[in-house]
Amino acid sequence: APKLAEDLSRREVTILKRLESELSNKEIASAIFISEGTLKWHLNNIYGKLGVKNRSGAVVRARALSVI
Repeated sequence: APKLAEDLSRREVTILKRLESELSNKEIASAIFISEGTLKWHLNNIYGKLGVKNRSGAVVRARALSVI
């Protein structure tokens, strides 16, 4: 079962908000001053916490949970 949205860190919520803009991983990572590898690590954590498999699923679920 997916964890609750409250389990998302501030950084993860920031990344979710950036996912809405449809920027590439490289563009998002650069904008928030982390490496692309670190961004991918955060994305995997976000997907697990929201119980989704991809970016679009994460955005839809985050919106449904009023996270973004």
